[in-house]
Amino acid sequence: HIVLEGLLRLSEFDEALALALAFPRNRPIGARDASNADGASLELPCGLQLVVSAISAAATRRQASMGDASAHPLWKSLARVLDAHDAQGSNFALGAAAVRAALRQAP
Repeated sequence: HIVLEGLLRLSEFDEALALALAFPRNRPIGARDASNADGASLELPCGLQLVVSAISAAATRRQASMGDASAHPLWKSLARVLDAHDAQGSNFALGAAAVRAALRQAP
């Protein structure tokens, strides 16, 4: 997570997302994959919640300080990640992480 956190501090969200998606899960070697009845994995890629939280927090800060137009690209980026990776099977954990991060930044 050290490299991932460094990318997020630099607001390199696309690179951080690619890195998070490159590591499918954070689980012990030999552990079985949790899956639903269809066999689809219920586990999120390692670091994805961290990336979503950082994008949401940055968008909230930017919107508060510079207005909607400045934050729009970050919100669109967040929406794309949530559309692609958040699901009922993971209890919408990414969306919840994004909301928590935004609320922590709100004035």
